[in-house]
Amino acid sequence: MLNFGGASNAATVNAITPGTTLTVASGKTLTLANDTIGANVNLVNQGYVVIPANTASAISAGLSNAVGATIEIQSSDVCCTAPITVP
Repeated sequence: MLNFGGASNAATVNAITPGTTLTVASGKTLTLANDTIGANVNLVNQGYVVIPANTASAISAGLSNAVGATIEIQSSDVCCTAPITVP
């Protein structure tokens, strides 16, 4: 499991070279909680990406989701959402 910033911190992943890929391999998990995947980084999901409730994240470049991969956007029963921005 790879966790970026977490609920109280935020992380930004970017690259100098446009078209760089960040791959979540099959069987692996990426949790995005108040994090940003930068404009030069394409997110390729072959595993599991989760955006927890009460957080907001952005994927600023490409996003692909392989057959059998999962993107889960969680929400709370009482309040709030987990907004994600994808161009």
